[in-house]
Amino acid sequence: AVGDVSDPVIGSYGIHILKYQRDVPSGLIMTDTIREDIIAYLTSMKGNNAYNEAYAKWQLDVDIVYDEAAIQAASDAAAAQQAEDEGIDSEDLLQIEPVDETEAPAGN
Repeated sequence: AVGDVSDPVIGSYGIHILKYQRDVPSGLIMTDTIREDIIAYLTSMKGNNAYNEAYAKWQLDVDIVYDEAAIQAASDAAAAQQAEDEGIDSEDLLQIEPVDETEAPAGN
């Protein structure tokens, strides 16, 4: 029971007397930080779900057309900028085979 004191106990650091101070509640102790993290997570999830639902509706209403030339030009410009930022010769990047990203993964 709370307040009880044990008989002396021999431990690796000497002889100890233990006193039972209190029961420790089980489970999560809700702190302000945990509460804020949960709120941020749920708000983010709600926003993502709303966006995904709206996007699914937009896809039904809009005929999406890909301008491959513009996509390639933007990709080349981004690769050149990245190479410049990282000090890599952009000619080396042009030797890398491009990945075909026009096919959607299965299940989408």
